Amino acid sequence: MDKVKTLANKCPKCGHLSYQGGYCFGCGIYRPKRPLRVDREVEDAVDFMNENFQTQVTARRHPYYDWTEFLQDMKAQKRGKTGSRQKLTVSISEQNLSEASLLVQGVVEPYAATSEGQLVRAFALPWRTIVEQLKKDWLVAFRIPPRIWEEMIAAAFDQEGYDEVTLTPRSGDYGRDVIAVKNGIGCVRIIGSVKAFAPGNLVRPDDVRALAGVLSGDPKASKGIITTTSDFTPNITKDPVVSPFMPYRLELMNGIKLREWLAKLTK
Repeated sequence: MDKVKTLANKCPKCGHLSYQGGYCFGCGIYRPKRPLRVDREVEDAVDFMNENFQTQVTARRHPYYDWTEFLQDMKAQKRGKTGSRQKLTVSISEQNLSEASLLVQGVVEPYAATSEGQLVRAFALPWRTIVEQLKKDWLVAFRIPPRIWEEMIAAAFDQEGYDEVTLTPRSGDYGRDVIAVKNGIGCVRIIGSVKAFAPGNLVRPDDVRALAGVLSGDPKASKGIITTTSDFTPNITKDPVVSPFMPYRLELMNGIKLREWLAKLTK
């Protein structure tokens, strides 16, 4: 049996279930959207969707399966634990596809653990949905938390055809957020650093020098790419520490180039 669950909550005035960012069905007052979470560094995909988008989802499940239990299962699966025995299929309805930014399972699927992190593959539908929104309005980029941007870049390398993509842990990553490997002739190992910065918050030379240091200390690394939603400080390529690595061992991808890369991957 199909049922539609939405992330509505009680109106503070009348207690009727309604949606923030719209008018209450019970008393008719306008309910403004709640502000973004402050602690965005630790926000995961489930929290991000729950707090910011209130995306309508359709779940094929037992009629008595509770939404809270459903979210707990999704979080358990992200930690590699066994959730409910019921197999769930989650999809976004066509009418909500244009505004959906994230499915509850996130944009990547971990499938193996290594000493450097989790090997991941892209969840194509949610990843492409976000990219389509970014193509229409780049301001969406600044609503996406840093950790989810790391997932977005990891998924992009997977969509680009890399054979192995590693998403490193949130801490102890040694300056590496994503590691992408392409095997065969011309085998390469890319070290990626992701800076989800707001407009006007530029990536500083120290951040770029740090990745140059990582490249120097990793004999297996072919190239480092720093990706940011914002931009880099002027004349950063003339920095005496950075310039010797440019452009063959170090690449800088600002928000404009990032948007173009993601758009190309969805053609």
